[in-house]
Amino acid sequence: MLFKIGVGTAESRAWYKSFCKLTIPSYIAIALPLSWAAATSIQATFGLPVSTWTFYALMVSPAPWWYFT
Repeated sequence: MLFKIGVGTAESRAWYKSFCKLTIPSYIAIALPLSWAAATSIQATFGLPVSTWTFYALMVSPAPWWYFT
């Protein structure tokens, strides 16, 4: 996406910028209820204690965050 925004034509740059402005916040907002549902499902099915916030961090992180800890 960054490559297309930086190198693309003016028309494609505008399209990619508007696409990113819409999809990235939408994904972050939708990821929270989905991570709650996934954590609840894992806990109910397997009995494993999974934190909703840890699952959320994994879903919204562009790279595995544990590499940097």
